Amino acid sequence: MCKDASLTPKGTLTIKDASAGFGKGNVAATGLATLKYKCGGLNASLALSDASVKSIKTLKDVVATADYKVKQVKGTTLNTKYDLGTKKYQVGATWEGSLAKKATTVKLWYGNKDNKVAGEATVSLVKNQKANVTFNQQKVLTAKYTLANGDFTYEPSYNFDKQAPAVAISKKQGKDNFKLLRPEERGRLPGVEPQAAQGHRVLHGHQEPVRVQAHRLGRVRERLQLLSSTLVLDRCLS
Repeated sequence: MCKDASLTPKGTLTIKDASAGFGKGNVAATGLATLKYKCGGLNASLALSDASVKSIKTLKDVVATADYKVKQVKGTTLNTKYDLGTKKYQVGATWEGSLAKKATTVKLWYGNKDNKVAGEATVSLVKNQKANVTFNQQKVLTAKYTLANGDFTYEPSYNFDKQAPAVAISKKQGKDNFKLLRPEERGRLPGVEPQAAQGHRVLHGHQEPVRVQAHRLGRVRERLQLLSSTLVLDRCLS
């Protein structure tokens, strides 16, 4: 049975560094509108942003998707995605089922952006916890663990390409979703040089053995404070 189309507008406010205030270069506001249509096993959508309206000729951020549930293969959906501005497309499939009695979702797709097969696997460990990995035909790209606790969601992750950990904390409040993003530096413990973690520090190109003292550990804790994180606010406007 076909259903009428629905339009979902959403606004996003991003503060790149929450400790730097509301300066012009630190705050960005964007809008997104998604038109959805469902008919039987077909789900189609067309999304555009405020940038699409400002640059109509380029079709920037105009993205069309179509997903079709395959009745003959339980839990399988065929996926397509096309960016009208960049002319990049993805074709693939999603499988949802159970492995070792754990709810599992596996997505595979091919994209002409990099001419590679890529994918994503998500396993629900328990009711409020799940693990996720993304990969391509050559290597694992990222790993993420999600823990939901009431209105809060905690997401520690690791980017293998950048050798960088990160953490995100989200909170839902009505139609709003607040998210703090804390990326860390490439392959480093926040606030501690690699040599210092081993009991050394670098002075003018030379290593000097030092004792890691309490004030240095205090600096680590300060660097972990969420005030230096990115704050993202999403609001559904419908």
